[in-house]
Amino acid sequence: MKFVAQEIERYCIMRTLYEGELQIDYGQFYIWTDEQAADAYGAAFDNVKRTFAGQSSGLCGAAVRGLLYFDTGTQYGTIGARVVVTDAEPDLDDSWEDVVEVSYQAGEETSLVEWGDGDSYLLDLAAGEYRVRYAARGRDQDDEGEDEEDTEEPVEYIEITIWSAPASADRVIRITSEHGAAMNAQWLSS
Repeated sequence: MKFVAQEIERYCIMRTLYEGELQIDYGQFYIWTDEQAADAYGAAFDNVKRTFAGQSSGLCGAAVRGLLYFDTGTQYGTIGARVVVTDAEPDLDDSWEDVVEVSYQAGEETSLVEWGDGDSYLLDLAAGEYRVRYAARGRDQDDEGEDEEDTEEPVEYIEITIWSAPASADRVIRITSEHGAAMNAQWLSS
């Protein structure tokens, strides 16, 4: 019997946990798990660089257990956002300008959270260890100092992709926006 090797395209099963707009204040939003992470965020708020301690990326801070701090190019206004979970590491999409990965430990309840008293969205994510890919485009569009609140459509879009994986070091895949390069340098040098 002769076996013929065939190339099999890899498919990932993807489930959307959130898709819509996020209200951005101070160029940031978060994912956190349980109340302990929220309390840790309160401590980290006065010292945001703590969330980037020991990392090679300054775009998604993951150094505080149960908390992910995300930097955006939009300082005030809305961004388009999508959060998905997959059954395996997905292929890279070249349409994103900035892409980084971090590890994350999810607890019983994990939420996508806007700054301050903004909205939070409970994510249907089981407790466990995950890899998180943060991808963004349109980050430089708000650098002219204009408030995006005056526009009807977001100019910045982000996608957060999550899959089960053991903890490993954060990784910069690409940073091509001016804002991404500036924030990466700022958080890692301070």
